[in-house]
Amino acid sequence: MKINKSIYVVISLLVLVFTLGCAGVSGLVGQAAAPTAVPTGAVSNKQAAAPTPAVSNKQPAAKPTQQAQASAGELAQQIKIIVGAGRADAGDEFVILPGIVENNSDKWISAKLNVHLYDKDGQPLTAVSVLGEANQVETVILDFPIPPGGKGPFLYLRSLERVQGQVADYKVELGRVDIAEPVPQLTFADIKFEPAQWPIVTGKFANTGSQPCLSPTPFVIGYNDTGQVYLVDDIGVRQNPGDTDPEAWLETLAPGASAQFEHTLNDLHGERVVKIEIIGTCGPVK
Repeated sequence: MKINKSIYVVISLLVLVFTLGCAGVSGLVGQAAAPTAVPTGAVSNKQAAAPTPAVSNKQPAAKPTQQAQASAGELAQQIKIIVGAGRADAGDEFVILPGIVENNSDKWISAKLNVHLYDKDGQPLTAVSVLGEANQVETVILDFPIPPGGKGPFLYLRSLERVQGQVADYKVELGRVDIAEPVPQLTFADIKFEPAQWPIVTGKFANTGSQPCLSPTPFVIGYNDTGQVYLVDDIGVRQNPGDTDPEAWLETLAPGASAQFEHTLNDLHGERVVKIEIIGTCGPVK
């Protein structure tokens, strides 16, 4: 993310989306187990009713037809949520839920997730936003479209100081899915990564589409030694490598053009990342 270690604590005011291992860290119930995706579009240690997401290229009608509801349900059933190494550690001062949304449909989609936090007795917890709003359901919006057969990373990050109670469990469910317009795709080459406390990832990417790529954004998905998603971090790409101007981000990548990047993974326990995956995407076409 476009932040450095010195301002890591600033994130305590935000819930971020994008893109601290299990051993020795007190975390959430079931965090050491392999992630479980359930057909209802939710991931949790709790049983819950399936959400009823909507799907449309427009705002949903006040009274959708039975056919529209069936279409929404069919698309939602093809979306899989995988939450990785969820944790809520007092030493790190955050609730951290990294994961992936898999699009198993034949359509481009945009997605919104709902996050629920629970205490050890299964009671829902309230989180207070930076605006002072108290909510028992928080929203994570994936900012970039997900292609058919593709996946989009997400990261829920909430300061423990803003949660009223001790977090022991969670549920992440699909709140809404919409059909999205296609965007150019990025391809990657020369990716280099060495595990360390603050790992550095380098590489280059290209726009292989026929349209300009707006806001080109590579995401790093980091996996721990049990194969769980442990870290999601988006890479801010400079117009010129090494440029320190905080506003000099690469805003558009022309068809056939390429760019280089160098990025330090923004996690207090980056040494727990043993493998990475890079996903590149472009912003919605204006």
